[in-house]
Amino acid sequence: MSGLPFSKACADELRAVFGAAEINQALKTHGYLIVENGQRLDTRKVKGGTEISVSQMVIRRPEQIAAEAHLKGRRG
Repeated sequence: MSGLPFSKACADELRAVFGAAEINQALKTHGYLIVENGQRLDTRKVKGGTEISVSQMVIRRPEQIAAEAHLKGRRG
């Protein structure tokens, strides 16, 4: 990913939030599609799946998810 700086930064942030082992395993198991600066890198195991751009992602830290679940439980 050295020629794909934005994609590398996104992957590094995912590793920081969710754990390197988990993200690395997910990338290895499922593969990934990266399109950046005219370059395309597709290692997906199943082609033609749903593509989600980084702008469509909502990434939350585990403690945010727990806090939201706690608040949801208090409302319902």
